[in-house]
Amino acid sequence: MALELWTVDDAKAALGITVSDYDSFITSTLQSIEGFIKSYLGTSALTKQDISDETSQNLGCFYATKAYPIHSVSSLTLEGNDILTDDVIIGYGNIYYPYGLNGEIVLSYNAGFDTDDVAYLKSMVLQYLAFELQNLKSGRWGETSRTYADGTASWKTPNEYQKDIIEKLNFFRRTILV
Repeated sequence: MALELWTVDDAKAALGITVSDYDSFITSTLQSIEGFIKSYLGTSALTKQDISDETSQNLGCFYATKAYPIHSVSSLTLEGNDILTDDVIIGYGNIYYPYGLNGEIVLSYNAGFDTDDVAYLKSMVLQYLAFELQNLKSGRWGETSRTYADGTASWKTPNEYQKDIIEKLNFFRRTILV
């Protein structure tokens, strides 16, 4: 990936930055973006995966898992007793057991976003980053979103652009099953 962007006469090469350094920077940046998304959405796993033996103390009939959206529950124990997974109702970000989940629970389940959703989430954050860097480079804060026939233009400020990104991210946030 870096070789396509890297040129020999680039100023970075003159500073002693290698292709490996550049790849390392890109990898770190992408990991940071994934970490931001996990943190903002409040999930421990972004991509769809099996989570084994998640242990927690719980009160009530609902349990909010550490990763979501939940696709399936493979096992659930309450205070060491196996619970039939057929009796568990799966929500987007939590499970519901009508007889109560009071005490220590151990849960194994499959949760996380599909790769297309993860790519969409990352692209939103990258678009915002590109927006900020574009403005930094041009020395002005705001992006021309439309130029009209009379020569006027409408602008989006970083705060307006940030609100758009947050609204799109909020679509993926955890919801409570009722």
